[in-house]
Amino acid sequence: MKRRRFLQGLGVAGLGALAAAGYRYWPEADWQNPCHAPTLPAALRDHPLIREAFAGIDFSQVWDTHVHLVGLGDSGGGIWINPAMHSLLHPVQYVQREFYLNAACASDTVGTVDDSYTARLRTLAAGFPAGFKLMLYAFDRYYDATGQPRPALSQFYVPNRTVAEVARLAPQQFEWVASIHPNRRDWQEALDSCKAAGARGVKWL
Repeated sequence: MKRRRFLQGLGVAGLGALAAAGYRYWPEADWQNPCHAPTLPAALRDHPLIREAFAGIDFSQVWDTHVHLVGLGDSGGGIWINPAMHSLLHPVQYVQREFYLNAACASDTVGTVDDSYTARLRTLAAGFPAGFKLMLYAFDRYYDATGQPRPALSQFYVPNRTVAEVARLAPQQFEWVASIHPNRRDWQEALDSCKAAGARGVKWL
């Protein structure tokens, strides 16, 4: 039994090392998101099919109805991700985190990852005509049948108050959707609070 556990430990460590090495040496030109500006190149923007697709649309009525607000929690705003996503002992989750950050063009080069992610969303929204909005989603913790939070079973957590504040600061671009786990003992209070804070909907996990 001890030998089996030792070999399993070596296997996990080996996978972690491979994940780290593979991520480090990916060819950037092929795998890294170039994070282009959201404005379409003129050749696409002026293409007849694109013009026809957008003709007559009132963008004050166009909302992207499912956009997750995420981050690493480095801004102090309450966002949390499972520690396994930071650990090479969990290579799949570790690489998953790196993919998410790369896809979102979020980094801590200037400021925090949380703020970088929000800034990128604002940049993307600004690429659409005035009136277009993104609906940002909170994401509640996992709660068991007794009403207790189970962090080990939660991938990430984005508080309602955090998303409400981001939407409040940029109302011309964002609306927000609450997230409430129905096993929470305070679900009714949470729902009432989110409604009062301007939530446009609720996601029951």
